[in-house]
Amino acid sequence: MGLCYSLLPRLFGEPSGSISDSDQAADSTAPLNTGALRHEDTVVCSETVPLRREDISKPSARNDRRGDTAAEGLLLIQNGSDGGGAERTRRRQLLQKHSTHKQSKLDKLLAEDKEAKKEAKKVSKKIDIVLKAQKRAYKQTHRLLLLGAGESGKSTIVKQMRILHVNGFNAEEKKHKIQDIRKNVKDAIVTIVSAMSTLIPPVPLANQENQFRTEYIRSIAPYSDFDYTQEFFDHAKKLWDDEGVKACFERSNEYQLIDCAQYFLDRIDSVRQNDYTPTDQVSFPPTCWAEKVLAGKSKIEDYFPDYARYTIPNEATPEPGEDPRVTRAKFFIRDEFLRICTASGDSNHYCYSHFTCAVDTDNIRRVFKDCRDIIQRMHLRIYELL
Repeated sequence: MGLCYSLLPRLFGEPSGSISDSDQAADSTAPLNTGALRHEDTVVCSETVPLRREDISKPSARNDRRGDTAAEGLLLIQNGSDGGGAERTRRRQLLQKHSTHKQSKLDKLLAEDKEAKKEAKKVSKKIDIVLKAQKRAYKQTHRLLLLGAGESGKSTIVKQMRILHVNGFNAEEKKHKIQDIRKNVKDAIVTIVSAMSTLIPPVPLANQENQFRTEYIRSIAPYSDFDYTQEFFDHAKKLWDDEGVKACFERSNEYQLIDCAQYFLDRIDSVRQNDYTPTDQVSFPPTCWAEKVLAGKSKIEDYFPDYARYTIPNEATPEPGEDPRVTRAKFFIRDEFLRICTASGDSNHYCYSHFTCAVDTDNIRRVFKDCRDIIQRMHLRIYELL
């Protein structure tokens, strides 16, 4: 229900403050209708309102009650009777609970971080102890540099050290050696078969029925990770028995072939067995120096022209039953090493010469003894005791 501002002159008179009797009579008895208003009057109400002067001059009971209700509501809000205080209390409790949970989580993270730092410190301390021990062991370890051409016996020296000082190879290590030995068989037969067509003049097969076997061997040549099946050993065995393959092997001085080729090819029947177990000696098969010299495949004078004029020294003592050609060849090689080692004129440079072979552990012990003697001489020179 609203009151129009345009009715004020009629209700309260002109601005001068006078109200006519006619207007007073009409206003006190007849209801005001919105249709009687002038065009410019602004209507805020949409219904007929019975209005009397006394209604304007004093507040209505409804307004009184409304005011009382408002005052009472204000009092209730001030006293917290409307539930606002409870809501604030609930929110405050939730905030406190959230803060407590957050603080608890933070304390847990800090504790974990502290424990992690403590554990990291322990690990770091252990690592420092290990590094210190390794450094001490490194300083106490003597290192030897083995130099030599291919197939000169570098790995053989290391293997002999295992036999002499670490009680040889255990069962697990021998099991791993089986794969290496079978690889030697594969490398040997592949190399010989491949060389048959590249040598000049080439070497033909004695039995042409083995031609498909050579094709099989050439087909597996590129594979490094190879499964050594019985089919492979059958082909390798048949080819090794072929006289043409043997003839190509006899010309091995014309191409590069591992020294142990014949040793393992002669033992294919043993190597192919599922329960095959190599011995310590098989880990480094012997290379027969005497056979190579007597076969004359590689003439020493072709590489060392001075060999044609070389004579063995007077103190040279050949082994019992040794061929003079073998004695002359081995002492020539020895003297070449001595000449190179003493060519600088440095008296601190020593060279110890021995005639030995890979499988002779007694002679290898002599080599190790000489190595210890060299190391001792070096230390004596460092402290100016020699």
